[in-house]
Amino acid sequence: MEISLPSSRRQTSARRKMFLKLSSRIEGQLREIYAQKHALGKVNQTNLAAKLGVDRSAVNRRLSGRSNMTIETIADMIWGLDADFDLTIFDASSSTKNAVLLTNARTDLLSSNVNVNTNTGSVLSTGPLSGASSAKVAFT
Repeated sequence: MEISLPSSRRQTSARRKMFLKLSSRIEGQLREIYAQKHALGKVNQTNLAAKLGVDRSAVNRRLSGRSNMTIETIADMIWGLDADFDLTIFDASSSTKNAVLLTNARTDLLSSNVNVNTNTGSVLSTGPLSGASSAKVAFT
């Protein structure tokens, strides 16, 4: 007899990978900023929980990755830690093109200076290193 999973659990591999990638980055960054502020004596789980109006155990679950946080909960954690965020969503197909361009540009670094636009991945200019033993990249 075949057991059928609920539709919410039936996800394609790429879809699941995207979820894991996003959630691990968010949780990792929350843990990192918490650790930095904790090391400076600016925050602990108890006072963060008090600021958010939740139990300390809720904060612990969020920081340890044992909680599937909503966007509102993530925003609360960022606010509670007196932090901010930067988010960029982009077309994955253009990302692949940029990776190829940047890889080619890095290969070119062995023989020249290469200025790369990191937004588009395009090579802005190149020039000889004039005998230098190391390469320099200017990101704009």
